[in-house]
Amino acid sequence: MDRNGVAPSASEMGRKDVVFIKPQETVRFIAKFDNFSDSITPYMYHCHLLTHEDGGMMGQFVVVENLEVADIFIPNKIKFTLYPNPASDYLNINFNKIVNLESISIYDVRGARVYFEEYFEPAREYKLNYNLSSGYYRVHVNADTEHFIKKLLINN
Repeated sequence: MDRNGVAPSASEMGRKDVVFIKPQETVRFIAKFDNFSDSITPYMYHCHLLTHEDGGMMGQFVVVENLEVADIFIPNKIKFTLYPNPASDYLNINFNKIVNLESISIYDVRGARVYFEEYFEPAREYKLNYNLSSGYYRVHVNADTEHFIKKLLINN
């Protein structure tokens, strides 16, 4: 829509999946999410600098039906960490508060679910033992009706 309040150049108009933003710039864009969406699986946006990604400059959102009220922001109440990361044969998931875990899933880089467990007792920490090959994975946690995703490296 605009870059620092000015209409974008012709090369920036139209559909984009990557937008370069210089330091201190403000870029406004509009996007339509009507394919491959549901109210459970989030879309993600992130900065491509790894130090930023690891520092939390990522966001998630889900697509819901049109609402009468716009600009609703509900912060995640639950934070969790994975350690060790990189991991080898076990993984601890540490929550910032006691939560009701609904499920934990681990997906490989192809998107195949390689680990799943559900219906846990309330916990502040959970330890997973698994047998996964070396590689990159995504850990999905459903807790207290919220959905969270973290990156995991397995290094056997």
